[in-house]
Amino acid sequence: MSRRVSLADVRAVVRGEYDLKVRETAGRPNHVKYNTWYYGGQVEGDQYMWCAVFLVWCFRRAKVGADLMPTTASVSHLRDWFDERRRLFAAPLPGDIFIQKGPGVSHTGFVDKVLDGHKIQTLEGNYGNKVSKVLRRWGPGTTITQFCRPKYHEMRTSSPGRAPEGGYTSVRRTRPLVLPAGRFVTVQFDRASANTGRWWTAPDGHRNGYNLVTGSALFAGDISIEIDDLPPGAEIQYRFVETDPDKGYRVSKKHPISELSEVVGGTHGHATTVSRLDERQHLWVQVKSSKAVTVGGVGAKVIAFPDV
Repeated sequence: MSRRVSLADVRAVVRGEYDLKVRETAGRPNHVKYNTWYYGGQVEGDQYMWCAVFLVWCFRRAKVGADLMPTTASVSHLRDWFDERRRLFAAPLPGDIFIQKGPGVSHTGFVDKVLDGHKIQTLEGNYGNKVSKVLRRWGPGTTITQFCRPKYHEMRTSSPGRAPEGGYTSVRRTRPLVLPAGRFVTVQFDRASANTGRWWTAPDGHRNGYNLVTGSALFAGDISIEIDDLPPGAEIQYRFVETDPDKGYRVSKKHPISELSEVVGGTHGHATTVSRLDERQHLWVQVKSSKAVTVGGVGAKVIAFPDV
């Protein structure tokens, strides 16, 4: 696979985590989903710094194996692993992993952009206790003088080039969702987020998080809402929305609203649309109630078609 395609897949995951504004649990240092994944259970404390773990998580989400990205929580081990393979460089390229070493400093992150004047724009885990976008200087006189360069040209990330005809996936938010009266609440389902939903491939039925498509693609979608107790006279409205990559993936197009009125007892309401999945594979649903209500969950089923 080409460097461009594989780098785009990895970058989409990294940027997606920044867009989700992932951060540590308040009052619990280094308690974050990346550490839970890496250590196989919830951990917290100063010994669980997660800047390197964040990168490993993102590369694994893009289906990059341990032969091209080591499994490590250590910045020094990360640097040494790439150095042993002669993949450590003094000047950056987009997609590199910077190594920051200095008195009391050991940190790493993803080089998203290389700018003029020895500057780089980075995306980093464990900066300010969250996933952050940072503008940094590099080179002599700074603490950043080394860059690990993954072999993107040898990667075979999980994304096919086109959506398979009739490709199918489902996502679901199973936590209760509080709807204030008269205001749309947005639910984001993202292939890199287990908090709100998870992509998986339908043929084997496994909820394994594999990609449905790469790039934008047409899809026919169906929204379902679990309702246990709808107040008399209340009306639920819901719709798919699309996002615009040139506007930071903010909502750019609202699809027709479907309505569900005076339904009680675990009924699922449905709204069907034809839409376009953005290149980061985000899927957005908006739900609104005329009266304050808590719904049991929101789900979506998607059938994708090759882009034209």
